[in-house]
Amino acid sequence: KIGNHVIKNRMMFPNACPHFLQGPETFPAEGMRAFHANLARNGAAIVTIAEWDNLSQHKGPMSLDATHFQAWDLSDPSVCNYLSMQAEEVHFHGSKLLICARATFPEGYSLYGRPPMGPPRPGSSYQMAPQEVIDQTIANFVEKMKFYHGMGYDGFSMRCDMEILNVPGVERNDAYSPATMESRSLFLRQLYAAVKKELGDDFIAEATIAWE
Repeated sequence: KIGNHVIKNRMMFPNACPHFLQGPETFPAEGMRAFHANLARNGAAIVTIAEWDNLSQHKGPMSLDATHFQAWDLSDPSVCNYLSMQAEEVHFHGSKLLICARATFPEGYSLYGRPPMGPPRPGSSYQMAPQEVIDQTIANFVEKMKFYHGMGYDGFSMRCDMEILNVPGVERNDAYSPATMESRSLFLRQLYAAVKKELGDDFIAEATIAWE
């Protein structure tokens, strides 16, 4: 039992998506929904799927590989029906569906002044987010989780990796200083606490520690 959820066994399917399940559709197409429903039917008690809401991945230089993956248009109300269908097809087999999400800072900001995912790109410029930007980022994430909860999703998963927890060579002289695990985990702890305060035991919160 996790919160208000009863999990049918201890088997979980983490966030992963084979190529070519999804075409250019901006909603979870039939093949995508069937793939995750079959995972639930075959025994996975928890199925995790990434939000993949960046439509620009199907355009320009990013399209070489990213075009093989899903990209939901969350600004289109008609997409909501398919998101709910995806959840219901997993629920039909007695399983839970989690959304693997990221807390996205406004353009040009990050917690430690570094670009998300990997080394800086040529010409990129990032500032360390001040407290008001951090607070707004957390509030935006909570609203996004409320949206997915409304679509029938049972919780969220987040990869808590080197982008936040393992940041050698970075200086930040406030409560979010990377000097100790307590301080560099503060943002994540605040974010998780904010989601739990809003959605409580009805929404599972998973933290994946992927150390690099």
